Amino acid sequence: MSSTKPWFLLMTPADANQPGSEWKREGAASKGKISVRPIATEGWAALGIFVAIWTTGPLLIWAFVFISESLSIMTAVIATVAFEIAIVGGFILLVWAKSTRMAS
Repeated sequence: MSSTKPWFLLMTPADANQPGSEWKREGAASKGKISVRPIATEGWAALGIFVAIWTTGPLLIWAFVFISESLSIMTAVIATVAFEIAIVGGFILLVWAKSTRMAS
């Protein structure tokens, strides 16, 4: 069974004037920014796993390039960019699916 508990708090410029808004608390305007913060243990875990994969993935690709010498530099660059796009896109989809907006 999946839980409906949100993992992230999503705040948009429309939330800037609401009570409890981070922008109101810090005395700064939102200036069109979107803020996403982990609010559950699962959100922090997902963020940690994302950072670990985001940093070790390219290291593994480039280690394979130098150890096996079977990939060209251009292929390694393309593989790295494709990997980064996929991992960032996946994390954005996870945040979108498991987030909530500020309560009015």
